[in-house]
Amino acid sequence: MFTRIILSVIAVFVSSLTVLAQDTGESRTLYVGPVRVDCEGVGPQQCLLVKEDPQADYELFYDHIEGFEFEPGYIYELRVTVTEVANPPADASSMQWTLDEVVSQNRALQGNLWELMAYTDADGNSVNVLPDSQVTVLFEFDQLGGSAGCNTYGGGFMLAEMNLEIGELVSTQMACTPDELMPQETAYLNALSMAVSYQINDDQLDLLNADGDVILSYAVIEPVALTGTTWVMTDYNNGQGGLVSALAEPPVTALFDGVGQVGGTGGCNGYGGSYEASDGMMTIGEVISTLMACAEQGVMEQEQAYFAALENVAAYTISANTLELTDGEGNVMVRYEARANELTGVTWQWQSANYASGDSMSVPQPERYTLTFNADGSVGVRADCNTGSATYERSGDQIMIIMGPLTRAMCPPESLSMPFIEHLGAVSTLELSNGNLLLSPGTGGETLVFTPLDTM
Repeated sequence: MFTRIILSVIAVFVSSLTVLAQDTGESRTLYVGPVRVDCEGVGPQQCLLVKEDPQADYELFYDHIEGFEFEPGYIYELRVTVTEVANPPADASSMQWTLDEVVSQNRALQGNLWELMAYTDADGNSVNVLPDSQVTVLFEFDQLGGSAGCNTYGGGFMLAEMNLEIGELVSTQMACTPDELMPQETAYLNALSMAVSYQINDDQLDLLNADGDVILSYAVIEPVALTGTTWVMTDYNNGQGGLVSALAEPPVTALFDGVGQVGGTGGCNGYGGSYEASDGMMTIGEVISTLMACAEQGVMEQEQAYFAALENVAAYTISANTLELTDGEGNVMVRYEARANELTGVTWQWQSANYASGDSMSVPQPERYTLTFNADGSVGVRADCNTGSATYERSGDQIMIIMGPLTRAMCPPESLSMPFIEHLGAVSTLELSNGNLLLSPGTGGETLVFTPLDTM
C-alpha cells in the first residue's frame, strides 16, 4: 500500500528507476501506482509510478510494459520479464518489459472520483445523501477536493498505510436551495475533517474517525470511455494564455472513434481530423472544417480558438465524466463533459412521419415499429410482423443504419413494414429533442419521430 504518497511523488521527480537491474530475461515483480504523472523523456510524456519493494517509494517508469493495459485508480502487482534489447535506437530503452501475469489489481484511494452515499451527522446518525444532490471527493497526490453538494471545497492530505491526515478544508461560500442542502453540506465537511483512516471494499470507500466508526461512505464513479462518447466543451484555451468558459449555445462537441478519427461541431462548422491516443498521450492532426460563417456573437472567434487548441494537444485525462486535453507543458487546452447517451438503452417506437411539405402522418400501433440501439453498434428492429437486426454508426448528430436480416412473414396489406425499413436505410441525421428521437435523411424526405416505448 501507499507509504507517504506525498513523499513518493516528490521522489518521482528527483530520481530514476535505478533499482531495476539490467538483467536479461529475468522475471521481476513490479508494483504499479494508481495514476500516471507528467514526465520528460525524449519529449513530454506521462509515466507510470512503479517500485519493486512494496515498502519503497514509487519512482518514474519511462518504458512500456508489453501486454499491460493500465487503468487509473488501481494499484497493481505484476510479474514481468525483463529482456535486454540488442542495439536499441538512440532514443529507445535498452530493456524490453513484457507482462507475464497481473497478480493483483486493487481499487485505490487515489485516481478515483468518489460519490457520497451516506454520512454521519452531529448526533451520530447515519444519513443518506439527498436524492437530488451529488457530493464528491477526489484524492490526487497530496490534495483532495470535490463538490459538497452546493459549494466546491479542497484541502491537503497525507497518507501513511491506511491512515489519513486531512488538513484544513476551504470552500466557496454560495447559498443553495433546497433548504436541506446547506445543513447536509455542513455535516459532510465536518465529518470529512474528522476522518483519520479509510477502507476500500470492492467499489466502496469508507472513511473512519478516531474511534474506528464509519462516518462517510462513498461509491466509485467509473470514468467515461474516450471513444464512442459525445463530449461537449465546457472550457477552452483562448490562445492568449487563458482558459475561458464555452458559450452556452451552440454546443461544441467532439467524438473520438475507435479507428483514429475525431470529429464534431465547432459551434458553427462541422470538423474532423485524425488522432492518436496511447498511455495518456494524445496528438491531433490537422483539423479540417466546413466553411460556413455564423452570425451569433462570439461563435466564430470561439470556434477558431477551439480548432487551434486541438492542434496543440499532447495529453489527455478522464475523471468520471470530464475529459481534459492538455499541451506538452500541462496547460489545459480544452475541457469537456460527457453528454449522456440517451440513444441507447431505450426501445424507441415509431410515432409519426413529418414531411417536407409540412404534412405529417401518425403511425397506427406505433409499438409494432420499434428500434433498440445498443452500445456495441447493433440495433434490434421490429417492423410490424417481422423482426431482425441492423448495425449503426454514429458520429455526433450523423448516423447511418445498415439493415441486417429480417424475418419474412407476410404482414397485412395496411402494414407500414416496407416503408419503415426503406426509411431507415436512408437515414443520415439524428436529433434527440424533448425526450423524442428524430431520424431523417438530412436532405428532404420524411423525418421519422420516435418516442420511448415505456412512456406511452
